[in-house]
Amino acid sequence: MSSHAERDRVWAALRAAADTGATVREIARRAEVGPVPAGRYLQRLVRGGFAARADDDAFTTGRRRRSNGVGDDVVIRLVRDVGVIAPRLGADGRRLRPAANDVMWAAMMAMGTWTIADLKLACNHAETGRPAIPDQSMHRFMSDLRAGGFITVGASPPKLYVLLPSHQTGPRAPLVTPDGVFDRNTGRLHRLGPKGQAA
Repeated sequence: MSSHAERDRVWAALRAAADTGATVREIARRAEVGPVPAGRYLQRLVRGGFAARADDDAFTTGRRRRSNGVGDDVVIRLVRDVGVIAPRLGADGRRLRPAANDVMWAAMMAMGTWTIADLKLACNHAETGRPAIPDQSMHRFMSDLRAGGFITVGASPPKLYVLLPSHQTGPRAPLVTPDGVFDRNTGRLHRLGPKGQAA
Protein backbone atom coordinates (compact mmCIF):
# COMPACT_ATOMS: atom_id res chain seq x y z
CA MET A 1 0.00 0.00 0.00
CA SER A 2 1.31 3.43 -0.91
CA SER A 3 2.00 5.86 1.91
CA HIS A 4 0.29 8.54 -0.24
CA ALA A 5 -2.90 6.49 -0.38
CA GLU A 6 -2.77 5.69 3.34
CA ARG A 7 -2.18 9.34 4.21
CA ASP A 8 -5.08 10.39 1.97
CA ARG A 9 -7.46 7.92 3.60
CA VAL A 10 -6.45 8.75 7.19
CA TRP A 11 -6.84 12.47 6.46
CA ALA A 12 -10.26 11.89 4.85
CA ALA A 13 -11.40 9.81 7.85
CA LEU A 14 -10.23 12.49 10.28
CA ARG A 15 -12.02 15.20 8.28
CA ALA A 16 -15.20 13.10 8.20
CA ALA A 17 -15.11 12.99 12.02
CA ALA A 18 -14.34 16.71 12.38
CA ASP A 19 -17.42 17.49 14.49
CA THR A 20 -17.02 14.73 17.07
CA GLY A 21 -13.49 13.43 16.76
CA ALA A 22 -12.70 9.73 16.64
CA THR A 23 -10.33 7.29 18.24
CA VAL A 24 -7.17 6.24 16.47
CA ARG A 25 -8.70 2.77 16.14
CA GLU A 26 -11.87 4.20 14.51
CA ILE A 27 -9.89 6.39 12.12
CA ALA A 28 -7.69 3.44 11.12
CA ARG A 29 -10.76 1.25 10.56
CA ARG A 30 -12.61 3.88 8.51
CA ALA A 31 -9.48 4.56 6.47
CA GLU A 32 -8.82 0.83 6.00
CA VAL A 33 -5.26 1.40 7.19
CA GLY A 34 -3.42 -0.48 9.90
CA PRO A 35 -3.32 1.18 13.33
CA VAL A 36 0.45 1.68 13.24
CA PRO A 37 0.67 3.70 9.99
CA ALA A 38 -2.54 5.54 10.91
CA GLY A 39 -1.11 6.37 14.34
CA ARG A 40 2.17 7.60 12.87
CA TYR A 41 0.41 10.00 10.52
CA LEU A 42 -1.96 11.17 13.25
CA GLN A 43 1.07 11.88 15.48
CA ARG A 44 2.48 14.08 12.73
CA LEU A 45 -0.84 15.89 12.41
CA VAL A 46 -0.93 16.52 16.16
CA ARG A 47 2.68 17.75 16.20
CA GLY A 48 1.95 20.00 13.23
CA GLY A 49 -1.12 21.58 14.84
CA PHE A 50 -3.63 20.08 12.38
CA ALA A 51 -5.20 17.76 14.98
CA ALA A 52 -5.40 17.53 18.76
CA ARG A 53 -6.13 14.80 21.24
CA ALA A 54 -8.46 14.69 24.21
CA ASP A 55 -5.54 14.20 26.60
CA ASP A 56 -2.02 15.40 26.06
CA ASP A 57 0.33 12.63 27.09
CA ALA A 58 1.85 9.70 25.22
CA PHE A 59 0.58 10.50 21.76
CA THR A 60 2.41 13.80 21.47
CA THR A 61 5.45 12.91 23.57
CA GLY A 62 6.02 9.62 21.79
CA ARG A 63 5.86 7.43 24.92
CA ARG A 64 4.37 4.00 24.29
CA ARG A 65 0.80 3.40 25.36
CA ARG A 66 0.33 0.04 23.68
CA SER A 67 2.54 -2.61 22.15
CA ASN A 68 2.03 -1.09 18.69
CA GLY A 69 3.20 2.34 19.84
CA VAL A 70 -0.11 4.17 19.35
CA GLY A 71 -2.95 4.79 21.73
CA ASP A 72 -5.78 3.09 19.85
CA ASP A 73 -8.46 4.52 22.15
CA VAL A 74 -7.20 8.12 22.17
CA VAL A 75 -9.75 10.54 20.70
CA ILE A 76 -8.31 12.76 17.97
CA ARG A 77 -10.03 15.90 16.66
CA LEU A 78 -9.33 17.95 13.58
CA VAL A 79 -8.38 21.51 14.59
CA ARG A 80 -7.04 22.94 11.32
CA ASP A 81 -8.67 21.80 8.09
CA VAL A 82 -6.57 22.70 5.05
CA GLY A 83 -8.80 21.03 2.48
CA VAL A 84 -9.03 17.72 0.72
CA ILE A 85 -5.29 17.24 0.11
CA ALA A 86 -3.64 15.55 3.09
CA PRO A 87 -0.74 17.60 4.47
CA ARG A 88 2.70 16.14 3.77
CA LEU A 89 4.50 16.28 7.11
CA GLY A 90 7.83 15.31 8.57
CA ALA A 91 8.06 13.29 11.78
CA ASP A 92 8.21 16.55 13.75
CA GLY A 93 4.98 17.82 12.17
CA ARG A 94 6.61 20.40 9.89
CA ARG A 95 5.13 20.70 6.41
CA LEU A 96 7.26 19.24 3.65
CA ARG A 97 7.64 20.68 0.17
CA PRO A 98 5.06 19.39 -2.31
CA ALA A 99 6.14 16.34 -4.29
CA ALA A 100 7.11 17.00 -7.92
CA ASN A 101 4.13 15.02 -9.25
CA ASP A 102 1.76 17.10 -7.10
CA VAL A 103 3.19 20.33 -8.52
CA MET A 104 2.96 19.02 -12.10
CA TRP A 105 -0.59 17.72 -11.59
CA ALA A 106 -1.78 21.08 -10.21
CA ALA A 107 -0.29 22.83 -13.25
CA MET A 108 -1.86 20.31 -15.64
CA MET A 109 -5.26 20.71 -13.99
CA ALA A 110 -5.01 24.50 -14.23
CA MET A 111 -3.89 24.55 -17.88
CA GLY A 112 -5.84 21.64 -19.39
CA THR A 113 -3.59 21.70 -22.48
CA TRP A 114 0.13 22.49 -22.50
CA THR A 115 3.48 22.03 -24.17
CA ILE A 116 6.49 20.81 -22.22
CA ALA A 117 7.75 24.42 -22.19
CA ASP A 118 4.43 25.56 -20.67
CA LEU A 119 4.64 22.89 -17.97
CA LYS A 120 8.25 23.79 -17.11
CA LEU A 121 7.33 27.43 -16.79
CA ALA A 122 4.28 26.73 -14.63
CA CYS A 123 6.02 24.25 -12.33
CA ASN A 124 9.32 26.00 -11.91
CA HIS A 125 7.70 29.34 -11.16
CA ALA A 126 5.14 27.91 -8.76
CA GLU A 127 5.60 29.17 -5.21
CA THR A 128 6.37 25.77 -3.76
CA GLY A 129 9.80 26.31 -2.27
CA ARG A 130 11.11 23.29 -4.16
CA PRO A 131 13.93 23.15 -6.71
CA ALA A 132 13.17 23.01 -10.41
CA ILE A 133 11.69 19.71 -11.59
CA PRO A 134 14.09 17.90 -13.94
CA ASP A 135 12.99 17.41 -17.56
CA GLN A 136 13.36 13.63 -17.18
CA SER A 137 10.87 13.61 -14.29
CA MET A 138 8.36 15.64 -16.30
CA HIS A 139 8.66 13.36 -19.34
CA ARG A 140 8.39 10.20 -17.20
CA PHE A 141 5.26 11.43 -15.37
CA MET A 142 3.57 12.49 -18.62
CA SER A 143 4.50 9.18 -20.24
CA ASP A 144 2.95 7.30 -17.31
CA LEU A 145 -0.20 9.45 -17.44
CA ARG A 146 -0.47 8.85 -21.18
CA ALA A 147 -0.07 5.08 -20.71
CA GLY A 148 -2.78 5.21 -18.03
CA GLY A 149 -5.16 7.03 -20.36
CA PHE A 150 -5.11 10.34 -18.46
CA ILE A 151 -3.61 12.50 -21.21
CA THR A 152 -3.26 12.50 -24.98
CA VAL A 153 -0.52 14.08 -27.05
CA GLY A 154 -0.54 15.59 -30.50
CA ALA A 155 2.08 14.62 -33.09
CA SER A 156 3.16 17.98 -34.48
CA PRO A 157 5.96 19.95 -32.83
CA PRO A 158 5.75 21.35 -30.32
CA LYS A 159 3.80 18.46 -28.89
CA LEU A 160 0.55 19.60 -27.27
CA TYR A 161 -0.55 17.55 -24.26
CA VAL A 162 -4.22 17.42 -23.25
CA LEU A 163 -5.60 16.29 -19.88
CA LEU A 164 -8.76 14.38 -20.75
CA PRO A 165 -11.90 15.81 -19.10
CA SER A 166 -12.82 12.34 -17.79
CA HIS A 167 -9.58 12.35 -15.75
CA GLN A 168 -9.90 15.86 -14.31
CA THR A 169 -11.17 14.19 -11.16
CA GLY A 170 -9.65 16.32 -8.41
CA PRO A 171 -6.61 17.94 -6.86
CA ARG A 172 -4.69 14.82 -5.80
CA ALA A 173 -1.99 13.77 -8.27
CA PRO A 174 -2.28 10.23 -9.66
CA LEU A 175 0.15 7.67 -8.27
CA VAL A 176 2.19 5.56 -10.63
CA THR A 177 2.38 1.99 -9.35
CA PRO A 178 3.73 -1.26 -10.82
CA ASP A 179 0.09 -2.23 -11.53
CA GLY A 180 -0.90 0.98 -13.30
CA VAL A 181 -1.86 4.57 -12.54
CA PHE A 182 -3.95 5.02 -9.40
CA ASP A 183 -6.39 7.96 -9.32
CA ARG A 184 -6.25 9.15 -5.70
CA ASN A 185 -9.41 11.23 -6.21
CA THR A 186 -11.66 8.37 -7.33
CA GLY A 187 -9.84 5.37 -5.86
CA ARG A 188 -9.69 3.77 -9.32
CA LEU A 189 -6.65 1.95 -10.68
CA HIS A 190 -6.09 2.37 -14.41
CA ARG A 191 -4.20 -0.77 -15.39
CA LEU A 192 -1.70 -0.74 -18.19
CA GLY A 193 -1.93 -3.15 -21.09
CA PRO A 194 0.91 -4.52 -23.20
CA LYS A 195 3.62 -2.05 -24.26
CA GLY A 196 2.43 0.60 -21.81
CA GLN A 197 -0.95 1.15 -23.44
CA ALA A 198 -3.96 1.76 -21.21
CA ALA A 199 -5.92 -1.45 -20.66
